[in-house]
Amino acid sequence: MTTLQLILIIIGGLFVLFFVFAFSLPSTKKLEWSLEINAPAQEIYDLVTDFNNYKKWNPWSAQEPEADGEMTGEPNTVGHKWLWNGKVIGKGYLQIKKLKNSEYAISDLIFEKPRKMESLDTWKFKKIDEKTTLVSWGHEAFLGYPMGRIFGLMLEKMLGKDFEQGLKNLKALSES
Repeated sequence: MTTLQLILIIIGGLFVLFFVFAFSLPSTKKLEWSLEINAPAQEIYDLVTDFNNYKKWNPWSAQEPEADGEMTGEPNTVGHKWLWNGKVIGKGYLQIKKLKNSEYAISDLIFEKPRKMESLDTWKFKKIDEKTTLVSWGHEAFLGYPMGRIFGLMLEKMLGKDFEQGLKNLKALSES
């Protein structure tokens, strides 16, 4: 066996191991962050389900405030949609899929650029008392094979600080 053949066998083996490893990873990744906010659930729910408010607290909007954006549909209703296109934040949209007044909101979150990715953006509002709400912001990513599944290993580290900052921003806005 020549050195070249040995190198090709090793490279081929690593290639197969990569695909087997990726296959063993989950095809979805669910993440969730929570924070108590001193405001009624309905007020926070209204801020979250009206995408016109997102630029006031969303951490990604702050990264590129000049990005193109468009809102369609009626705020606080199923079908309400926010489309964006920017050099930093990429291109995509968020569209409300399911709502239950002051309890939860589920939206499709679709990224078209820089890489295609589909996920769900979920919100839960748990009334602690008349003036305090436990707000949970979740993200469920659907991970393609093989690279999406590998990407899923880094998702929490990549998104965690942004989601935490978004909740802090929402808290500051809600409590002001």
